[in-house]
Amino acid sequence: MHPTAYQFVEALIQRMPPPRNVVEIGSRQVHGGVRILFPGAAYVGIDLVPGDGVDVVADAAHWRPASFVDVVVCTSTLEHVPAPRQLIRAAWEMLRENGIFILTTVTDGATPHSSADGGLLAKDEHYKNIGSGELADWLTRFRFFSLEYIP
Repeated sequence: MHPTAYQFVEALIQRMPPPRNVVEIGSRQVHGGVRILFPGAAYVGIDLVPGDGVDVVADAAHWRPASFVDVVVCTSTLEHVPAPRQLIRAAWEMLRENGIFILTTVTDGATPHSSADGGLLAKDEHYKNIGSGELADWLTRFRFFSLEYIP
């Protein structure tokens, strides 16, 4: 996780009530994670591969929690997903009414990097920077959203 993404999540959650339950999509900790920012919350980390920070190994596009959650977090993951729109739809379907989806991703100009270790991409590994226009389009199902660009 890029330090800027961590700082963004940290600043955001200081302005919201403490959530009771959180799902993190793409929770495997490559360079840190945000779980520590949600003390006291029931927290489920989901990822395609096992590792630190992963509670459930599954495809988040198809996995759902037993009940709706207050917060879904997805940091530094969307650019590694071949079908990011499906992942955003899944986040929407996990949230209770008035729940919060916290998303960070890279956009145009970012250097492609591996989800395994942040280094070079593996031969068949997917990576695509997310354009702000397409991201805004994918988020239209949310009643309110705010895009913040941090170069």
